[in-house]
Amino acid sequence: MHSGLFFAINGFKGTNNKKGALGQIKLRLEREGFMIVPLDGIDIENVFRTLDLSAKINEKWIDLYQ
Repeated sequence: MHSGLFFAINGFKGTNNKKGALGQIKLRLEREGFMIVPLDGIDIENVFRTLDLSAKINEKWIDLYQ
């Protein structure tokens, strides 16, 4: 299994559920052996303010996969 970050500065359309666009992207990449952490422009701004990328990644990971 591979993991990575997926940056979309303008955000993601849809929701994280199986019918939403983000959910579909996540499901497709999981089938191909990837676990992604999506980060949008707001997430990036928060990282620059706090300088804590690992905390943001952990927060997003938990939201998606727990």
